[in-house]
Amino acid sequence: GSVKCFCDKRNCEDSLICTGERCLIGFRSDGEQARLDQLCAMREMNSLEKCEQNWNGWQEVCACDDDFCNTFAFLRGSIEQQNTVSDDTRVPILHELQPSTALIAAAWNVLSDDFSISIDLDRLQDDLI
Repeated sequence: GSVKCFCDKRNCEDSLICTGERCLIGFRSDGEQARLDQLCAMREMNSLEKCEQNWNGWQEVCACDDDFCNTFAFLRGSIEQQNTVSDDTRVPILHELQPSTALIAAAWNVLSDDFSISIDLDRLQDDLI
């Protein structure tokens, strides 16, 4: 059957709605930026289960089969649901990457070089505990 889906300007210039076999929503990388795309899919997209990462040029994409189901809330909910299922193997998604301790340490080193601050780390840790 066919469903009506939300569609963004890049995929459907004048219309905010399209009709297709399924609805898609996800992030595709556009050079440096990841952009959110909403569009209709035809039958060739049926190999897409529900959500996939790194699929056909998408960083993350979710498909659904109900009218106007391709909302951001649906995407976020589906990804979170999928992540709880396989927590050990999951890849952190773009918007939740945490700055690593190494980066923070590197930033501290840069700061301390610039201001020639020497911090006695052991003493600092004692104060913090």
